[in-house]
Amino acid sequence: MIVIKTERELTYMRDAGRVVAEVFEEIKDAIKPGVTTKELDAKAEDIYFRRVPDRHLKAMGGSRLLSVHQ
Repeated sequence: MIVIKTERELTYMRDAGRVVAEVFEEIKDAIKPGVTTKELDAKAEDIYFRRVPDRHLKAMGGSRLLSVHQ
């Protein structure tokens, strides 16, 4: 089944994509050998919450903004 998004949903998706792109842009300089994903996740979380102050995600035990791909 294909669900067609409303204009409001599309706006939310665009806004979320912009924030994620900004986080990735800022964090890329911190990615280097010896830096753990936990450290990168903490940095990404700090950057994210400067833009999106909704702290309810904090209760999840980490932002999980990073994913390791080989």
